Amino acid sequence: MIHATGDTDRRGTRHDEVTPFGRAGPVTTCAFCGFDGKLTAEHVFADWIARLNLPTDHVPHGAGRLNRLGRDLGTRPPFRQTVQDVCTRCNSGWMSGLEATAQRVLSPLILGQPHVIEPADQASTAVWVHKTALVAMLVSSDEARAEGYGVPPSEYHDIYRARENGHPLPGTQCWIARYEGTRLASARVVPVAVVLNDHDEPDRPTGYLMTILVGQLLLQAVRFTTSGLAINTVNVPAMQQIWPIRSLVERSSNQVVTDDEFLDLAGGSSHANPRCRSGPGRQPRS
Repeated sequence: MIHATGDTDRRGTRHDEVTPFGRAGPVTTCAFCGFDGKLTAEHVFADWIARLNLPTDHVPHGAGRLNRLGRDLGTRPPFRQTVQDVCTRCNSGWMSGLEATAQRVLSPLILGQPHVIEPADQASTAVWVHKTALVAMLVSSDEARAEGYGVPPSEYHDIYRARENGHPLPGTQCWIARYEGTRLASARVVPVAVVLNDHDEPDRPTGYLMTILVGQLLLQAVRFTTSGLAINTVNVPAMQQIWPIRSLVERSSNQVVTDDEFLDLAGGSSHANPRCRSGPGRQPRS
C-alpha cells in the first residue's frame, strides 16, 4: 500500500506522509510505457492541486510500507513529492490530459464546493484514481522493492496500453465521498484477496484497494487483477459509486467520511463482501 497524507497526530503535529507500497522497474525505465532513457519528475499529487486554496505550511514527510511510517523525508510544503520514474512522453501526454480533466472535475470537490460529476467524466475520474495510486507507489524504499512489496509491473503497463479508450481497466470499481477530518492528502493502496468457498486464502493478492484523499474529496477504487476473481464489493453507505456508471453523481453533505472512519475504509474493513479481504502484501512473482 502507499500513503501520502497530511495528518495531525494526537499531539497536534501535522504530517504529510508518503508510505509507499512498491515500485515497478528500474529508475532508468519508464514504469508505464517501458521507455529506456532520460526520465522526468512526476508529482505524486499533480501540481495543479498545490495551486488550490489548501494549506501550504511546511509539514514533516515520512515514508514506510504498508501504511506504516518509517523513513524521515524531511519537512517541506505539501504536494511537492515527485518520483523520477516517468518519461516525458507519458508525463506530458496521456497523463497530462488525464490531469486536465481531473482538475476541471475534481477542483470544486477538493475545496468542499457542491459539484456534479457527469457520466462522461466518471470513467476518467476512476482512471485518475488508479494512475495517482500507481505513481504514489513509486515512492518506495529500496528495501521494500527488494522484498517484493507492490503491485506487479503489469499494472503500470496495462493502464498505459488502455490510455486511449478512456475507461478504467477491467475489474475496477470506484466510489466517492466527502471527507471531514484533519488529513490534508492521502494515497493508500492495500492488497486484497478473493477467497473462494472451501479454499484457503491465497498467499498472493488478487487485487488492490486504492484510496485517494485530497482536501475534502475522498475517492476509493478496487481493481481485481486476477481474471475470473472479480466480485462486486459493497462499500460504506457514505460513498457513491461512480464506476461502473450508475447515474449522475452529486456529492451531498450527507455523504461524509470522518477521521474515525477513514482508516477502516482505507484498510478495507468497511467493505461488506466477506469474500474480499485485505490480503497478503507481496506482489505475484512473474
